[in-house]
This record gives sequence, C-alpha cells and structure tokens, in this order.
Amino acid sequence: MTLCATLHEQGSFRDPRGRVYSHDGRIFRAIAPKALGDYRWLMDSGLYSRLVGKRWLTAAVEIETPSTQTGSLVIEHEKIPFVSYPYEWTFSQLKAAAVHQLDVHLEALDHGVTLSDASAYNVQFIDANPIFIDVLSFVRYQEGMFWAAHRQFCEHYLHPLLFTAKFGIPFNNWLRSNIEGLSGQDLVRLLPLHYKLSLRTFLNVTLPCWLQQSSSTNDAAVQRATKRHLSKAALKLMLTSLRDWILTMNPKAGKTTWSRYYEKDHNYSEVEAGVKHRIVSEFIAYRAPRTVWDMGCNTGIFSETVLAAGARRVIGFDFDQMALEGAYRRAKEKKLAFLPLFQDAANPSPNHGWNGAERKSLFSRNNADALIALAFEHHLAIGRNIPLDQLVAWLVSLAPVGLVEFIPRGDSNLDRLLRHREDIFENYTEANFRSAIEDVAQVDRVDVISTSGRKLYWYSRRA
Repeated sequence: MTLCATLHEQGSFRDPRGRVYSHDGRIFRAIAPKALGDYRWLMDSGLYSRLVGKRWLTAAVEIETPSTQTGSLVIEHEKIPFVSYPYEWTFSQLKAAAVHQLDVHLEALDHGVTLSDASAYNVQFIDANPIFIDVLSFVRYQEGMFWAAHRQFCEHYLHPLLFTAKFGIPFNNWLRSNIEGLSGQDLVRLLPLHYKLSLRTFLNVTLPCWLQQSSSTNDAAVQRATKRHLSKAALKLMLTSLRDWILTMNPKAGKTTWSRYYEKDHNYSEVEAGVKHRIVSEFIAYRAPRTVWDMGCNTGIFSETVLAAGARRVIGFDFDQMALEGAYRRAKEKKLAFLPLFQDAANPSPNHGWNGAERKSLFSRNNADALIALAFEHHLAIGRNIPLDQLVAWLVSLAPVGLVEFIPRGDSNLDRLLRHREDIFENYTEANFRSAIEDVAQVDRVDVISTSGRKLYWYSRRA
C-alpha cells in the first residue's frame, strides 16, 4: 500500500503522531515512529482487545510493518458507516458520547494507559451506539500524570451540555461555528452567580476559567500548572464524578410542534397512515437499498418502517431537537440500525475548519442508496422560501432513487405554514413540482395517500 497514492484526510493534521488516509472506501492510519511505543503498549496491555471486544473501540489490523524509509506502521481501521460531528448530535447523543469517552478512559487507567486528549471528534456513532475511533489518543500512564485534557473535555462536552441543560438553547449552532467547543469564558459570562458558585460548576467550569485567565498574564502560574501532579485514584475519582454529573443532565426543553407530529398533529386517518407505511415498504422492497437517508425523519417512525422492509441502515435528518430526541430514544430502545442527526436542510453542514476541509460537508459524506422525504418539501418551499425547482434538484442529487411526498394547497399543515404570512408562492403547484422532478429524474410512480391530495412520487435519477 502506497499511502501517497491515497487521499489524506484533512481532519487528521492536528495529530503529529499519525495521519489518516482513505482509499477505495477503506480507512488507513500511518503511525509515526514517535507513537509506536505507546501503540505497542496499548496492544500489549490487553486494553485494545478489551475495548474492541466490548465494541467501545473500532477494530484495526496492521497491514504494513515499519518501513526502513519512514519508520511508520500502517494499520487499517474498521470503517464507520456514516461520519457525523458533535454539532449534528442531539443532547442525548453528546451526553452518551461524553459518558463513553469517560468510560474508555477509566477502563484505560485500569490497564496502565491514559488518554492524551478528550476531543469529541474521537467518538463516532454506529447507529445509536457511541464508539471510540482514535488509537493514537492512548498513551502509557505514569503515576502522578495530570489530566491535561480536562479543559478540552469541558469545552467539547461539559460546557455545551450545561449550556443546553441550563438555558434550553441547543448547542449545535455554537459548536458548528467553533469546532474547538464552547469556551469556559463564554459559559461563565452567561451563568448566574449562584450557579457559577455551585460546587460542581465551580470546580469544573468557574475555577478553571479564572485560573486560565490568571495564567495568561502570570508566568509563575503557568510554571506551577506544568508541575501539577494527580494520583491515579484522584484522577479516577475526577472522571467518575464528571460521569455521574453528566448522567443527571437533561435538555431544558418541552415538546415542540413537530415532535408530536405523528402522535396527533398529522392530518391522516388511521387508514391513510397505514397506506403511507405500506407504500414506503413497497418502495424499499422494490429498490432494495442498503443505506437510506430519511429527510425530515421526525421521531423515526418511517425510518423504522424502512428497516423493517429490508434496508440495512437509515441515516435520518431533522431540525426539531425534541423530535430527534424521540428518534434517538427509538433507535436505542429498539436497537435499530438508525442514526438520527440534527440538520437544517436550508443551511446544511458545510465544509469548514482549517483550509475549509477539516470537517466535511453533508453532501461530501453522502452515502445514500435511496432517499425518503415525507412531509418535508413544503417546510423548505413554503417555510424557508426555497425555490421549488432548486429544492427538488437538491433532493434528487442526494440519492439515485427516492420517494418524495408532495403536500398540496388546502392541506391543513401547509395552511398552518401560511397562516401568519403573505402567500407569495404562486409557483407552488403540483404541476411545477412534477416538472422539477422530470428535469433531473424520471417519475416512476405516483400514489395518492390522503383525502387532502397528498401524493408520494417515486423517482429514479437520470445518469
């Protein structure tokens, strides 16, 4: 394997101990000579086998021994089905990832190993389950080592969770705008005094923030900080305390309009709802896709139908946080191959970070064999003023085949979107919707699914 012939993953530049590459759908990591000692310690300690056996860490296989030219070892990683980022997770997903990273660290300490960093980007989700992905974060533990990654853990996990739990404001846009996380200085400015001084918040947020501000102008404080020691028992107590605290956190939010859409706010009769599920099942059985994207997945009720009909995996997207919480709970409780993610379709995740390439856009991570977009298009066309032809072209670009629901005028949910605004959408007609599909794809079938005239359009994209 010649790594120079593969694609260097831009997001791995931050780690001088190794680089990640992709080639033909496979993921490789070149481990630098400086990291080989810690890597061998990880493997020999029994920790690697333990974590992989528990599905806490992605598996890897050595495929190339250290070369005489570079001294690097090349390993091939298990591939994650879909790479997601913390700013696309729900509160419960970020919480699960935080607890998972702490569990991995506690297990590592029992094997004489510690974690050199605490980046949330070192955790991914396989369906509803968090998994650690970075073997180079493991280093040999030496007695008295201070947890240098405490600040990073707080900025990537603790601060965003506290922010949402306290104020009821989703952390997603904050983390997307700053991939380094939510700083202690920003959070402390927002918190009321009594909350800043509560014991857990003071020790993990307020005090570190004050010390950081002091050390920025005090060289003696910096020198003292570099000489701090922490026993293993104290470090494990610190990690356990953080874990216990995070487990008590919940998002400060109630039900939203769309989180109860399929409970009581849709306008289908039971018969019509059953017809819709049947047609979704027929579409999946006919197209036999492996991976389906569910645009506007809500609580995942149709994602579950897609899986029952034979799809291997569903990636769901929605902008309603509480609906997504329901979808994640559904995936966890029913052990579904379903990953629900936060996404504003009118402003999807872009390429960004260093050189505009450190974190990939939603489109560049596209792995859909098929798409369903149910009760979705009108939210963008009417709710966000996206031109119908552009919207349809974008949807069709996401998957070679799909099932898209058209909501006609006169439907109660479309009327709800128009209730407090001028109707400037003269181009919003079924004829224009169909014409937009036919510009980029073939209409294979159309099914009427409600008395209000809702229709499901089957399309297949032109080559």
